[in-house]
Amino acid sequence: MLCQVRLNAKKTKNAKQLHKKGGKGIGKCNLDHSAEDVQQKFNSQSQWLPEDIRSLFHEFLVRNPSQTTLNEMFHLLKKYDLVDEQERKERDRKIKWLILNKEDTKA
Repeated sequence: MLCQVRLNAKKTKNAKQLHKKGGKGIGKCNLDHSAEDVQQKFNSQSQWLPEDIRSLFHEFLVRNPSQTTLNEMFHLLKKYDLVDEQERKERDRKIKWLILNKEDTKA
């Protein structure tokens, strides 16, 4: 699934290509994803996530993470169900780090 992109009347070919780079080697994304976007992405991918991540995720959003952290979390969750086992393990490690890293919050 492509993330919801808010563009003027037309979605450009470049914008579509930018958002198709969600798998290995997550591509650069210049869009800011809201806490609601991240929650929706989590909800859509939660059945594939390990229990420890599912149980800690609410704590992550309550902390009011920075925009950079929200964006990173969104892209780690994006297409989680489609990646291979090795990629899932790497994403799990990064997701857990983002959830437990208490320093990266808005002031």
